[in-house]
Amino acid sequence: IRERKLTYWADPFRKQQGEINHWDDGRGVYFEDPNGHMLEVITRPYGSGGTKTEHPHPLVAPTLKTSPFLGTLFEGFVASEIVKHQTGWGGAKELYYFRDQQGLEVDFLIPRRGGAIVLIECKASRTVTPQMAASLRQLGAAMKRKRGSRIMMEMLLVHQAPKAGTSTQTVAPGVRALPWERFVAEL
Repeated sequence: IRERKLTYWADPFRKQQGEINHWDDGRGVYFEDPNGHMLEVITRPYGSGGTKTEHPHPLVAPTLKTSPFLGTLFEGFVASEIVKHQTGWGGAKELYYFRDQQGLEVDFLIPRRGGAIVLIECKASRTVTPQMAASLRQLGAAMKRKRGSRIMMEMLLVHQAPKAGTSTQTVAPGVRALPWERFVAEL
């Protein structure tokens, strides 16, 4: 953009010419293509920094906390981090969702080497409770009954980090609770 001496802005409204933004603690820039269409380049997905970053996204952060889609957005964000990790490490790109006829649902299942499996439930909450792990425990118990107790399984409850202090590590028997940042670091 600079090499071609294109005009660029830090915002899609063309108010901050010649600047880049740092929304979601990434970088973003807007410029016009030859037909006059506005294009953007961003290094972090919208809202990925949530509301606690140094530079929250001005269009996303104010409404994120009260959005009826917060859980869905958070789940999608976690999915994108899993796929980015799988792609970056050149491993198999396998990410599954589970729901049975009775309504038992688990957000993600990731197969691992040697037949191991990771069950993941995502909660946009900053506070985790044992009830949030119920679906993980139900599916885990059913899989053990079906495949035998020798199955290697990890059950994780991924959530937003608490505002202060440390988060609970074990939320229910056999289920670890991890703030999303730690989960991503452990991928």
